[in-house]
Amino acid sequence: MAAEQGYAIAEAGHWYAVAASLRGSARTASADVPEKLPLLVSAATHLAAVGQTARALALLEGDLTAMSDTREEVLRAALTRCWLGTTVGDTAQALRDVELAQRLVSADDEPTWARICACQAMALGTCSRWDEAEAPARVALDLGAKYADIRTVGKAHALLGMRASLQGLFSQALGHDQTALAIAMAAVPGSLLGQSCSSVRTPAAARPRTAVATT
Repeated sequence: MAAEQGYAIAEAGHWYAVAASLRGSARTASADVPEKLPLLVSAATHLAAVGQTARALALLEGDLTAMSDTREEVLRAALTRCWLGTTVGDTAQALRDVELAQRLVSADDEPTWARICACQAMALGTCSRWDEAEAPARVALDLGAKYADIRTVGKAHALLGMRASLQGLFSQALGHDQTALAIAMAAVPGSLLGQSCSSVRTPAAARPRTAVATT
């Protein structure tokens, strides 16, 4: 069953990519057909979900602002590429995408700022810049909780758990991890977030690792 589900997701990603290529080459397109960039984002998201991260990143190469005139779509693509870059360790690109998202979002769009801060904290933590990652992780937690963005809250707790663990604050780390695990199991069963929080960290295990979560 899991193999069949993975195949179906990969197939969906493939056909989103095909649709994007056709959309880009069409001379005219119906208003009902999504523009190319959101199709590419959907393709990348599906492909990354089944481990085809390199292929997913290749779909989003280049200047995202040149791929769409719609600010919201460029912003979504930037956050997607930031997540993908973080998962493969390309934190330099991920942080550039954070900066792009920060330029695009309005100052009063707090729900989106929560997601941007979570992406920023994940990228910084992945390259072991935990002193810098803590502040955006806390902003993500506060704003995520304010707007009931459960995914972002879960990511923030997972990140803060790692930060506390690296500081030797294992009781705090356990509290964050347990909360992140509960959220992951309830909201996104089977996700990488749930897997990452399923083991309690000890001093011997308190070391940086790749940040995990979905957008």
